[in-house]
Amino acid sequence: MIHLQDILNLEQKKLRRITSSPNTNPVVRSITVLENLDVKSWLVGGEILLVSSGTLNISTNKLIELIKNLSLMKSCCLVIKKLDDNFKVKSEVENLASDIQYPIFILDDNSSYVQIMSEVNDLLFKDRDQDRLISLELNRLFYLNEIKDTDFDFVSHTINKDLYKLTVKVIKFSSTFTDSPLNKINLSSQHIEVIDKILKKHFIHSLKSIKYFFVDNSDNFYLIFFFDAQSISSFSFKDEIFKSIPRNFTYKFHIGESESHRASDLNISFKESNFAIKSLDFLPDSRIIVNFKDVYLLQLIISANKESEKSLLNLDLVNLLNNSVYLSTLKTFFNQNESIKKTAEKMFTHPNTIRYRLESINELTGLNYKNTNDKLILYVYTMTRLLTINS
Repeated sequence: MIHLQDILNLEQKKLRRITSSPNTNPVVRSITVLENLDVKSWLVGGEILLVSSGTLNISTNKLIELIKNLSLMKSCCLVIKKLDDNFKVKSEVENLASDIQYPIFILDDNSSYVQIMSEVNDLLFKDRDQDRLISLELNRLFYLNEIKDTDFDFVSHTINKDLYKLTVKVIKFSSTFTDSPLNKINLSSQHIEVIDKILKKHFIHSLKSIKYFFVDNSDNFYLIFFFDAQSISSFSFKDEIFKSIPRNFTYKFHIGESESHRASDLNISFKESNFAIKSLDFLPDSRIIVNFKDVYLLQLIISANKESEKSLLNLDLVNLLNNSVYLSTLKTFFNQNESIKKTAEKMFTHPNTIRYRLESINELTGLNYKNTNDKLILYVYTMTRLLTINS
């Protein structure tokens, strides 16, 4: 990602700052000319805005309102091209911009819009191409049956670090809402930017020991950590980093975290993060994030069931679980630690109704919910069915 400071380092001879330096270093997403002052109708955030002094020939109050809106809409900065040597930004505007930490610059007289736009866009395009290629390559490795040292050559060469020697952890973010593809992409981009800032702050003293990448897949995206287990102890995204993410972002996603593995097992980490996401639907509490270690036993039981399902397949139970009432009853029953009273409260019905359904399951399948062995079979088949639906 390209941040504002990267642009300022590139264009330091062309830009003169007239407001105090902000404490933030926002991600730059584009550079454009500001002509329509109704910025709330078109800004999306992350823009460097070029504007002529003529366009800013408006009242002080309107100019103050404009600066407030530019900051509110999270544009990166305003760059003014003077058309008149006598032009000067009024002190009230400068003071406001400094107070709200919104950067304003004056473009050098000998520089043009075209020149600075060309240079900034070259930097943005190069960064996006590199990030996109890395993302595509890591996404390819997710689906390999076996990962060899040479499979990491492209990414390792690009970042100048041998990833194959490191430890890996994968975190999956899965959208929980229905929206247009464009809005999903914008939301994923916003989340990635927020999480990127948090990670840079969290790992400020260990960035040489840890590398992370984002792999974006429409309404889902993955965060991949590579770290040197000898330099940094294994960490938990759930316990260490998740709590720093604003709640207004996290409620729109479910998050699944894998265990730590050798880099050659990146594909296993990928599968674990996917399974963790799928398991969220039938965990007893309404959590947003789950670590694979919390559902490992469930995965083990279901895997064993799949190995033996041909010989042990209970067709009556399989057919019964196609009924949403029975499925939701069993799911809630197990989530409520097999308490009929709590199951009834959760499903807004009478305990006798729950007992009747469980007895009906016994009559239809021969499996008694009071019997330990039968109860295990009911649980495994219920969880397997829910995983199939989630897939």
